[in-house]
Amino acid sequence: MNISAKKKILFVMQDLEMGGAEQLKLCIQKYINKDKYVINYCCIRKIGTVGKEIIKNGGDITCLNTSDKFYNPIVIYRLYKLARKIKPNLIQSALFNANFHARIVGIFIKVPVIIEEHGMYTWKRWYHILIDKILSGFTHKIITPSKSVRDFLIAQEGISCDKIAVVYNCMDPDLLDSKTVKDEERKRLGIRGNDFTIGTVGNLRKEKGHDILLDAFKTVLTGHSNARLFIAGDGYLYDYLIKKARVLSIEKNIVFLGKRLNISGFLRALDLFVMPSLSEGLGMALLEAVYLGVPCVASEVGGLKEISEMIDGITLVRPNDAGALANAIIYKMENNIETSSSSSDKKETMGIFMPEFYIKSLEKMYNNALR
Repeated sequence: MNISAKKKILFVMQDLEMGGAEQLKLCIQKYINKDKYVINYCCIRKIGTVGKEIIKNGGDITCLNTSDKFYNPIVIYRLYKLARKIKPNLIQSALFNANFHARIVGIFIKVPVIIEEHGMYTWKRWYHILIDKILSGFTHKIITPSKSVRDFLIAQEGISCDKIAVVYNCMDPDLLDSKTVKDEERKRLGIRGNDFTIGTVGNLRKEKGHDILLDAFKTVLTGHSNARLFIAGDGYLYDYLIKKARVLSIEKNIVFLGKRLNISGFLRALDLFVMPSLSEGLGMALLEAVYLGVPCVASEVGGLKEISEMIDGITLVRPNDAGALANAIIYKMENNIETSSSSSDKKETMGIFMPEFYIKSLEKMYNNALR
């Protein structure tokens, strides 16, 4: 196909550091039909870890090298200049600050804009909500990763249901279907033979519930001293969580791994995956753990509850309840509950969370916006 006939999509992100919204862009870069679309990426603040992977996969990223704070005139000016240079047929963005600037520029250059809302953002003040509501009139579609986020957005901002499209986030089976062996991964992490290994993945923010997990783990250790907890992720609560582990006298049984791009090896090493979130738009790490056959415990919130309704084998507990979480973990430990489905079986049952479904949904949306 002649390159002039291809549609140009400009993705606007605050950055491309580790996160569900950011990793989706790596999936898009890998799986989008490049005979039909030319993709350009723009980071407001910095390229980040995921951005470097996108570049390795042939992606073209422009970094504006400025603050991603709300309403930054420099962002609007630089993004406008970039858009005039690229001449995109459509702009797509994710997360509030990027969504704001992308829609303003979309109005200026008169192209349709699709935005992504990835969570239930209770932090929004009245003026954020008002701005979102006004700008929704200049937005072709708002993508949410679950029905829970859609319903929250409708209740919070009064946006019409017709404006919102639920498209479940996808995971990348190519990254998960590695040849790594569980015993090798456990050895790499320093896990001893009789250790019962519990793990979680997520940014170290309050809504992820890591402090509740530490309280629960303290209870678990009273009767199961062979338990070890591995926490993968980084964020502003890193130092606080390390300090709390020391205060609880459980730090010897906990390993903070920091951020990890490819978590498939880490997940394979686990005996149990736990996601103790207080709020969750979807929960990609939970999907990845299920896909790899790791037993799972998760909070009964938002997208996690939706996943459990579509996929068997996930134990749900009340959110913000360390006692309930500890009991669920202990039950899994003492009953040696395992999952046995193969990755090929998972591809059949989890098709809605695969790149093919996600990309097909996006391309259908693009076609409707650009016709």
